[in-house]
Amino acid sequence: MAQSRIDEAFSSTSSGGSSGGSRSKKVSEAEKEKKAIDDVIASLREELAIMGLTDIERERTIALREAGVEATRRKASRSRR
Repeated sequence: MAQSRIDEAFSSTSSGGSSGGSRSKKVSEAEKEKKAIDDVIASLREELAIMGLTDIERERTIALREAGVEATRRKASRSRR
C-alpha cells in the first residue's frame, strides 16, 4: 500500500504552482508510512525467530534486547543534558 502511494506520487504530473508542495507532502507521508510498516515487519520477523528458540535461548535473547533498550535510553538521556 505504501509503495503504491509512493509510485502514484512520483508518476503524477504536477502542473507547477501549489501542486508541487502537495506532491512532495504526499511522497513524504508515504515514505513515513512505508518505514513504519517496514519496522513492524522487522519486529515480527524477530519475534518469529525468537519463537523457534529453546526457553533458555529465548530468555537470553529477550534479556539482551531489554539491555540494549535500556542502554539506548541511558545514552539518549545523557546526550540531552
